[in-house]
Parts: sequence; structure tokens; C-alpha cells
Amino acid sequence: MKKSAIIKLVSGRGTRGAHGSFTKVASVAFSGLLASTAALGQNTGTGTAVLEEVVITGSSIRGVEQPVGSNLITIGRESIEESGATTVQQLLSSVPQVTGFGNAAQGGFGSFDGAGTFAPTLHGLGASASNGTLVLVDGRRLPLSGINHTLADPGVIAPLAIERVEILPDGASSTYGSDAVAGVLNFITRRNYEGSEVNASVGFGDGYNTKDAGFIWGNAWDNGSALLTYNYTQKSNLANADRQDIINPDHRAQGGGNFLNTACGPATIAASNSAAYFTSPYSGASTASAIGTCNPSVYGDLLPENIRHNLLIKLSHDVNDSLSVNANVVFSSVQTNGATARGSFTGTAFGAGNAATTQINPFYQVGTSGIGNSQFVRFQADDLLGPGAVSKAAAETFFVSSSADLKLGGDWQASLGLTVGKDDSRQRQDGAIQRQRRVAGVEWHHQQWWQPVNPVAARYHNRGIEYAADRCQCTGRVASGCD
Repeated sequence: MKKSAIIKLVSGRGTRGAHGSFTKVASVAFSGLLASTAALGQNTGTGTAVLEEVVITGSSIRGVEQPVGSNLITIGRESIEESGATTVQQLLSSVPQVTGFGNAAQGGFGSFDGAGTFAPTLHGLGASASNGTLVLVDGRRLPLSGINHTLADPGVIAPLAIERVEILPDGASSTYGSDAVAGVLNFITRRNYEGSEVNASVGFGDGYNTKDAGFIWGNAWDNGSALLTYNYTQKSNLANADRQDIINPDHRAQGGGNFLNTACGPATIAASNSAAYFTSPYSGASTASAIGTCNPSVYGDLLPENIRHNLLIKLSHDVNDSLSVNANVVFSSVQTNGATARGSFTGTAFGAGNAATTQINPFYQVGTSGIGNSQFVRFQADDLLGPGAVSKAAAETFFVSSSADLKLGGDWQASLGLTVGKDDSRQRQDGAIQRQRRVAGVEWHHQQWWQPVNPVAARYHNRGIEYAADRCQCTGRVASGCD
């Protein structure tokens, strides 16, 4: 019978410590404190035990099975394989202690950053610009990722390369520093792996599909080992229009509220922001300002497309009986593409006879609504321009993490570590109208229009006015030299 739970406690797994041994730790910039080591007994086919040194997260004392008073949660290799997860984000979505338990595990989460960074947090303590959960790879910090909020993204490591994940869901700031006030996530990569493995999978649903492929190769010898892993993951977008029952903002039929928008295409007009508004063709009854009638969310994506590449090279070598060295080389690339709405704007259009003489729109029309010489306009551009706006984000992370462990004699051991890396995160949005263009099309700012900063700015104003003109009955004159 398959084990359905992927979370297992360290206790009861055959962990035995070396009594009375301690570790002194030396660290270099960017390296975290090393956790303690213990002897783990693994049964072989002959019934004998093979001793292997492992890292226990949350303590700098050698020989402890887990930090005193803390519940160390471990997701082992067997559980990772049973979960079927192709990304770390998907793997952690099954852990209740991690904020976002049960989420779709696609796109950015927890970081509120345009680059699509995945920033897991324990118990929801800290998020966005300040994360109280420390993320480690083999006990060491990794370069931060993001544009506005720089946070550690464990997605740089593929599940195929992970031996286990250790989760310390309690504060560990006394060991690791203030960035571990909520707890620690430590991703232990595979070591002493021998052989090779290739895997691939595809998945599909209504309007959605996934592809994943990866390989791992490893070799171990008497005094060292080498490991190479690569993984490719592609998850398609899921359009809001394909799940309208989920994204429909009008819940009145179910006894809920109405969260539809008052910005529509064609535009709605009203005497003021708080007054009842009219919809095209502006001749019928008005609608209260608190009741929306349009749903711009149908033009966006419920889930963005994700494309990720992960590469890990791991080397370890025992120089002699006292000195061992290790190095990890990690490269990760992720792209996130999601459809968005073209954009909307609100503004006041002024007609002849209004006191705002510098903002009179010469194309202002009263129409059949009966509104006087000023109209409050709410406009959504997707109906006029059609779908096509997209948000594109990408992040590339590269780092090298190395360490040297020296046995000093007796039960004493010194460790020295160094991590050097960089991250390049970026975001671009295409097809959405700018606010500068939107406002100029309705409010007719003479100062902005007749004295543009440069011809490009003038052209932007023109296009914004042209977009609004077709539906809002507000337009402007095309300046000389601008198309």
C-alpha cells in the first residue's frame, strides 16, 4: 500500500548521534551557519548498517537528532517521488506549515514581485519585502531574486536533484539570525549517487497542459563523487475565460456581493464619480454607481505560463582523512508569461461653457444622457482594442557554493564556506495603454498636448486620444509630424 503522506518526522528514522561531540563553525560572506552532523544508520541487503554523515537543520551541535523542543519535518526522497512534483513550488504546496498550502503552484507566490519569484513562508510570518523564513540549499544561503522585493527562491533547485527537504517550523533566529524568525527550509541535494536516470511526463486538462523532462547522472569513488542534473518544466497558461465559474465577480445569485466593474468598453459616463452612470448608447436608464456591469478579468489569465530550466553540478572530494571539500554549481532560468487586460482609466471630460477653460475638449458631446458640460468617464480598452496585452517576466540565477570541512582532532571540526552568485530579474508589459495616454484623451490637457517633452510623447498622447475617441466621443487633434 502506497504511503499517501509526504511529511515524515525525523524521529523514528534510525538517526543516532555521536555523544558529546561539538562543532565550531567558521563562515565567510553569504554562507550560513552549518547545521550539526549525525550518523545515520541505513540497512543494506546483508543486514549491516552503513554509516553516512548527514546534516540536521536547526542546530550547530554535532550529534543531536533534531533541535531541542523543535519538530523537524522531513520530506524524504521516496516521498518526493510519490508526490509527482516537478517543481519545488509544487512540492511545498502539499506542506500545511508552508503558506499557500494547496495553491496552484504556478507563477509567482509570496513575493508580490513582478519577476514571478516564489518565496515560501512558514505560518505566514513575513512576506513580500521581508521574509521571516530562511531558505537554504545544503545548509547555505543562496542569491536573492526579484525586482522590487529580493527574496530567496528555492525553485532554482529541481526536485530531481533533492535528497530531502528539512522544514523547521519554529523560530531559529538564535542559530541562523533574524531572517529565520519564522523557521527554516533546508533543501539537501543528492550525494554519492551512482548511475543515471531519465524521466519525462506530460499532463493535460481543459485549456491547460504541462510538460516535464529531466535527467540525473552520478558517479562515486573511494574519496569523492560527482553529480549532474538537468530539468525542464513547461506549464501552460490557463485563461480566465476557460474558468468563468471561478473568476466571475458577480456572486449575487449565490447570495454574495457584486464585484463587477463600472469601467466598460464602450465607456460609461456619469455626472460625477458618485452619480449614477449610463452605459452605451447612453439613452436608457442609469445604473447606481455602486453596481458594476462589466467584467474585464475575462481578458487575463488565471495562471500564467511558466517555463523553467534547472541545472546542478555537485562535486565532493576527500583530500585526506582530515580534509574534505564540496562545491555546488547552480543555474536556473524561469520565464513567466501571462495575458492581462489592456487597462482602464477614469477621468472628467469638459465641454463648452465649463469653468475649466484650459481643458475644454472641442469634441465634447452632451449626447442623449442629458449630462451637462462635464462628464465623468470610465473606460475599459479591451473591447475596443481586443485581447493582446501580456506581462512577461524572467529571472536567471547562477551561483557557486563551496565548503571545506577540517577535522581538528578529537570531536572538534571546523567548517569554512563561501557562496558567490548573481541574479538577473526583469519584467515587461506589452499592449497595455499608459495612464498618460488615457488621461490626455479625455481631459484634454493643453499644456501636455501642445508642449510635449518630445515627439515620442506627443505620439503617445495621440494614440491615447485615438483609442478613447472611438467609444468615448472624446478625441483630440493629431499634431503635426505624429501618426
